[in-house]
Amino acid sequence: MSELATYTGDKTPIEILLQIENDEKVSARKLYKFFGLTHRSFARWAASNITENGFAVEGEDYIIVMVDGRGFDIDVEGVSMYAEGNIFPDYRLSVPFAKKLCMLSKTERGEAARNYFIKVEEALKHAVTRVDNFAVLDHMVNMLKSQNEELITVKAEVSDINTRVTAIEQLSKDSVIVANIPQKRYYEALSLYTSTAIGAAFDVSAVTLNKILHEAGVIHPQGKAWLVAKKYKDMEYSKQVTRIVQTSNGKKPQSVTMAWTLQGMLFICELLAQKGYQQLHQVDIRTRSRRPYKKRGVRQQQ
Repeated sequence: MSELATYTGDKTPIEILLQIENDEKVSARKLYKFFGLTHRSFARWAASNITENGFAVEGEDYIIVMVDGRGFDIDVEGVSMYAEGNIFPDYRLSVPFAKKLCMLSKTERGEAARNYFIKVEEALKHAVTRVDNFAVLDHMVNMLKSQNEELITVKAEVSDINTRVTAIEQLSKDSVIVANIPQKRYYEALSLYTSTAIGAAFDVSAVTLNKILHEAGVIHPQGKAWLVAKKYKDMEYSKQVTRIVQTSNGKKPQSVTMAWTLQGMLFICELLAQKGYQQLHQVDIRTRSRRPYKKRGVRQQQ
């Protein structure tokens, strides 16, 4: 039935063919004509499908009205309804009930109506599936957004941790913390040389050596401490040694000093030699004070 293939306006194709009236009712006589049933059988059809239908409720699914013959061109029990002045009973059917009668009709149009409703159901299922799929996709998108926000937070935390680790690594590279180790032992244990030990090999004091290194731009003062100059910082010539001692009264006094690595010690020895200082003996890492030589550190004659 091609009429059911086209959708027009705010009514479905089947509703248009049923000729739904302004009161949202369908005339049983027009429905009978729509089915293309045999003339003169309307009364019997109405009885079996409407008034004697155990599933039809009067007042809800249908109401009985009396109409004249105008507007109808079907014969009822051998009398033309088109004849003006003839009064006949009709049934005002609710739209859902009229659709049920369409599905029950054993006519070509009834079959077409059933096929139409099946296609509508399939289309509805497809639409519901699409809605469900959209709902699933929307849920997945929200989950991905949430995971992305969590990932951004984690990345920020990891970046902060990496920054801290880098700072700690740099700190561990440039400094050492020792606790409860006698001063005469921890430089030796750490393979670090004091300015006193290096200066003793040239018969100069730590104060004199630091002054020489300062004038050469190797170190610079900061407060009461000496720090290696920036241009030598990445050469691993020195380390800042922080010494913590646990005393009997529970206090933990700290002292911070700069010590030289093996590379730093060799660099200083070469620098002193270039400035004309004579190395009198090997640098002893265990030296804690300048040795009392009879001859003080005198530069070699150029």
